[in-house]
Amino acid sequence: MAENNKSENGSIENSFNLFDSPLSEETKKHKRNSIIASGICLFIALTATLPEKLAIFGINFSTFVQQKTAGWFIFSVSIYIFLYYLAYALPEIAKWLRPLFTLRSLNKRLKNHPSFDGQDFSDFSGSDNPHNVGEFYIYHLKASERESEKRLKPLLNFIYLRLFLEIALPVFIGVLAHIMYFNFIANL
Repeated sequence: MAENNKSENGSIENSFNLFDSPLSEETKKHKRNSIIASGICLFIALTATLPEKLAIFGINFSTFVQQKTAGWFIFSVSIYIFLYYLAYALPEIAKWLRPLFTLRSLNKRLKNHPSFDGQDFSDFSGSDNPHNVGEFYIYHLKASERESEKRLKPLLNFIYLRLFLEIALPVFIGVLAHIMYFNFIANL
């Protein structure tokens, strides 16, 4: 996961990057396990069949009570894996989003301050000293970055698909699978 500290020049602006994955490698492994466990629950719920045997261990569930017990066990393990994923993912997502919310809050506060107006954030005229090349460079670099981002915006918007697939979809599948599985097991 990308570090969300202030950047080299101390600004908050560069510390949030939408393209950095909010999830660490460890959390991605938990996400994978959660999706697998949720997929098993979803499959059992959609097919409305409980496992009759575990071929790997050579265990047969010949009676309905044994099958129902196995079903509750699968549900419990799957819920645990899903909650474990959420326990890792949600704090990492919050840490990843913190600089963005901080910057938005700072801009809002500054715009409401009597010393600033809306032009202070959109129309920087540079330093009064024409020999200050550093400020001139930084101003034009930022203007170039904004122009590039504006031109690439249609392509950059695909990041939301990635975020959906990486964050929202596993949560949705997990919640849906566990609700459906719980309803199936409870109604046996």
